[in-house]
Amino acid sequence: MTDTLWLHHYDASPYSEKVRLIMGFKGLRWHSVVMPPIMPKPTLTALTGAYRGAPVLQVGADIYIDSALIAAELERRHPTPTLHPESASKWATFNAAWADQWLFWKAAKLLTGLGAGRLPAAFMADRQVMFSSLHSSASLTDELAHTQSQLKIALQQLEQALGSGAFVAGIEASYADFALVHIVQFIDRLDPPMIDPHRYPALRAWMARLGEFGHGERIEMSASDALAAAHSDPAALMPTANYLDPGGVHIGEQVFVRPESFGQEELRGELIDISSQRMVIARDEPTLGRLYIHYPRLGYRIRRGSNA
Repeated sequence: MTDTLWLHHYDASPYSEKVRLIMGFKGLRWHSVVMPPIMPKPTLTALTGAYRGAPVLQVGADIYIDSALIAAELERRHPTPTLHPESASKWATFNAAWADQWLFWKAAKLLTGLGAGRLPAAFMADRQVMFSSLHSSASLTDELAHTQSQLKIALQQLEQALGSGAFVAGIEASYADFALVHIVQFIDRLDPPMIDPHRYPALRAWMARLGEFGHGERIEMSASDALAAAHSDPAALMPTANYLDPGGVHIGEQVFVRPESFGQEELRGELIDISSQRMVIARDEPTLGRLYIHYPRLGYRIRRGSNA
């Protein structure tokens, strides 16, 4: 059971869909633990200590934060088929960063702007706490025309790019596709759909190709099952040798970590590994024991904390 994949997610979450499609691409068997879309999320925060986003990957007492790091961990554990084929452009990772840092936020503003006054008040309040870039319903509505025009331009550019190949970064599916398709699907939830098949035939065909990978073998499990699986020892780590982090933190220090672009909750724990790719924080949960929380290095703030 120590290698069992547990995905904490909910069906409407775009970034959860990114990971589910990667599971399908790799033909993986995984345990599904469906979380609430808004706070409180007691099972999730018991595991993460603070992080509230979706998805989160759990492997025993090792908890992986952020879909980018989850994809990297799935690639490490299950390298075939690879998310990084030789045929893919070496710029694929940067394309994925553009999708995360620009396209997703435009899509989120579009859907919340269109839903202003119609989405449940509890959902809007939760997202306004979570995402500082999402302001009041009135401001989202005021900005709606600009957001729509920006997304139409981006979709036109994607349509032109996909007209020359089956996938974003070459002739084979790669991480760049999975980092982008869930956001395009998110945009396409509009009624009527924003991605008209007559105007965007290449984009719709690409979405269909990726959808054919499915979600792998999904096994529904309970939150209590996931917590029981955390009662184990985290995987042994070999700390990154001779790495000097630009932030000035060192292994063994007490630190605080939180996302850079969303959420206010900070995790406090002991830094036990850090590199240019990821960092690992150890924390002791009274009901679960020692947990290792794995974060990407990019996109997350880390600062020294008190040893008290």
